[in-house]
Amino acid sequence: LANEMNEVENLIGSIDSKKIITEGNSSFNDLISYLNSKFEDLNLSYFIDLEQSALAGKDKVSTRVVKVPGDFEKGRKRAKEVGEKGERILNKYFEIEKSKKRIKDFTWLNDGNIESGKPYDFEIIQTDNEILYVDAKSTGFDEFNKPIYISPNELEWIDTYRDNYHIYRLYSIYTEPKMRICKNVFEVSDIFLPHYKEIGTFLKKVHNKLAISGAKLRVPVDIDVLSFTGDLNLPN
Repeated sequence: LANEMNEVENLIGSIDSKKIITEGNSSFNDLISYLNSKFEDLNLSYFIDLEQSALAGKDKVSTRVVKVPGDFEKGRKRAKEVGEKGERILNKYFEIEKSKKRIKDFTWLNDGNIESGKPYDFEIIQTDNEILYVDAKSTGFDEFNKPIYISPNELEWIDTYRDNYHIYRLYSIYTEPKMRICKNVFEVSDIFLPHYKEIGTFLKKVHNKLAISGAKLRVPVDIDVLSFTGDLNLPN
């Protein structure tokens, strides 16, 4: 807060309880612009936090000091909308790829907004008839570097199909959609699954009614074991 107060004083001079800034003051527009920018920054941080909290399954938004009822539901709704929009954009991309004969065919498993329950979103038949499983991980914001979340069910599938399971990271989907592709996400499953299974085995030994349920793995996209392609522009 001290930094913000200093920034305001740089705009309007020293602040005291009787100071009034009116439209006629030369600093008025500068002050309004500054306050608007701060509000937009705060609002953006809140929505980014909301999206990340929903993906992680958390019911708390860290940008709020006090938890507000409805934040979690807002986050879940937003994450669902972002996920659906990202898949629609990716569906258009695959339609173009198919029309240009870069792939033979594809299936969008969640077409019609009905969740298939599968640990991936698209099944791609390549020109050599090899099948790829594609999971879309989307964000509505311009930052590629936000973490992605992968469920144990997805990691089991990744571990089985390895080179044939790809993560498509979509971002900026509301403005200028872009994507980067990760083809070696099995490197993460190789690290996580043995320990995850060890914990499950340990819990069964301790008490046969204890089990892990609903956990997700938070994966930074800049982790050194993962490789992503460069940016690919997508149809909006």
